[in-house]
Amino acid sequence: MSDVILRENLLSSFLELQESFKESLDDAKKLDKQFQKIQKDFSVRMASCIRQAKKSLPYENPLSNQMDSILSAISATDKAWQDNLTSYDKGLNFRQNFQDSLLVFVFGKVKSGKSSLGNYMAWGNTDPSTILKTPESTIYQPEYFTEVNTNVANGDTHDEAKLNREFRVGATEATSSIQGFRLPGLTWVDSPGLHSVNDINGQLAQEYVDHADLILYTMSSDAPGRASDIEEIKELTNKGKEILILITGSDFNDEFWDDELNDLVVKVKMKTDGNQQKQREYIKNELKVVNSRDILSVSARYAQEHSDELNEMESSGITQLFSRLRSISQNQGLQIKRAVPMTNFNQFLSKCQKELHPYKKLTEDLNAEISKLERSVPMVMSRYAREAQQEMCAVLSNTFDSLANHRDDDEKMNQELREARRGWNDKLQQIIGVALESGLVDISTNLKQAADKTWYTASLELPGFSIEKVTEKIPAGHVPGTKKRYSGWGGLSGTLVGGAVGFLFGGPPGAILGSSLGGGAGGLAGSAIGDDAKLKTKDIEINVGDNLESLKKQVRDEYLRVIETVIKDESDKMLKDVLADMRNVTRQITNELSSVNEGIKNLKALSLQNNRREVR
Repeated sequence: MSDVILRENLLSSFLELQESFKESLDDAKKLDKQFQKIQKDFSVRMASCIRQAKKSLPYENPLSNQMDSILSAISATDKAWQDNLTSYDKGLNFRQNFQDSLLVFVFGKVKSGKSSLGNYMAWGNTDPSTILKTPESTIYQPEYFTEVNTNVANGDTHDEAKLNREFRVGATEATSSIQGFRLPGLTWVDSPGLHSVNDINGQLAQEYVDHADLILYTMSSDAPGRASDIEEIKELTNKGKEILILITGSDFNDEFWDDELNDLVVKVKMKTDGNQQKQREYIKNELKVVNSRDILSVSARYAQEHSDELNEMESSGITQLFSRLRSISQNQGLQIKRAVPMTNFNQFLSKCQKELHPYKKLTEDLNAEISKLERSVPMVMSRYAREAQQEMCAVLSNTFDSLANHRDDDEKMNQELREARRGWNDKLQQIIGVALESGLVDISTNLKQAADKTWYTASLELPGFSIEKVTEKIPAGHVPGTKKRYSGWGGLSGTLVGGAVGFLFGGPPGAILGSSLGGGAGGLAGSAIGDDAKLKTKDIEINVGDNLESLKKQVRDEYLRVIETVIKDESDKMLKDVLADMRNVTRQITNELSSVNEGIKNLKALSLQNNRREVR
């Protein structure tokens, strides 16, 4: 009889089960502490990264608002993630406080022996006395609870089982609550009757049955295997739950006259083996899907009266029930159940990884925006620079057209140029400012004038206007000679020829110079014919050209160069100031994401490793 499992043996094995659940839960909580550190470090570094990035954004840079909005989105994402982590249930407990033990759910019709069986499991007595329920009576003190009370008429009152520390037996609608007790490693739940006269009770029982590890379906031996019982059991088997069918009250009162006592004696006896077997076979045949060993004939009352007699205890069927309970508590299903906190935590970590995806997307968006700006800013600003240059060219052309009226007076021309230059400089600043603003509006909605003080007129070294002149001697009078009057032809013809030759070789200046030279040569020829004469001459300056066109080109080139340089420098500076910093931010965020992902990945690997250890 050494293999007979008594109540004390069963409770001792449940105590070991509780320790294994506690160990599993502790392992999960240790991993959670590691996760909390990873999470906190990530949050602190992210906040610092974003704070520093925002602080470093140039106030007057037109791209700053654009970058700031993306940083704010990343910051909001981080806050939402941290808030979610706070609100999420990590699963570091057991479902409804019933999962750190073998959860037995007692199911069946009203008055099918559920409450009596529960009292016996809790106390070793179907009707425990006050003395039995004192702490000194046993080391295994059941802790009662009430989950829901439907408050039906004739049902148990709120927390009745918890207050009385036992289930009420014998009432018409005895159990109107989801109530139960906990012993180390065991949670026993007594449900309202499945086919209660009150529909709410039946619905309540259906809601809780899904949480059970084992269903004990009770039916009275007075009327076992009713059609309604058979249908309910079939439905439960379809849920994949492990079910034991208990034919309760498999005893009878044997009355006989005791001559010694001279009185009528009532003694509890088990129904005959044949009778019990017949009832079990009937139920098995009706169900067709239940193994014979899953149908037990039991009597808690008989076991209670023969607690010290192993043979009689075995006859009660209770020891077979205890044996099955212990076997179930050691099977793979309970091993998997012990891993529930670790499994839940692993799922939580997966959810955490999934919720890091928005960080990744925002970082990718930021990188994409940076790349877009790196490409688009130079193109956009180049276009606006060309438009600005065209506008400046028009201004310069108009000014030089009006200046042409003073090209014979270099002093007046240079005075007009100095005045025009002030206007050009003002216009240059205006054109550059408008170009930058117009161009950057295409890139950012909030433009700060970034170039008001950056353009530089000091580089505009413009030349002055000058007129090219030659000094020519012209006749101022003469002393008559003895020569004939025709002798002067030579001088005139020399001047015309010399002028023509000079024009061919040197244009108008050459013509003037050639005329002078030709006149001199002709004079010499003429003097050979007549007498020598005295010629009076005077010096005059003759305009032979100016640098107005060259000056116009130089001015235009210098102003266009300034427009191109300033706009390019400003856009380059804008890109350098903001985008380089943003590139650095994205690298930091990417590194932080990689770090936290790696940490979570390692924790997941540890949780899976622990799970495999639990189910071995």
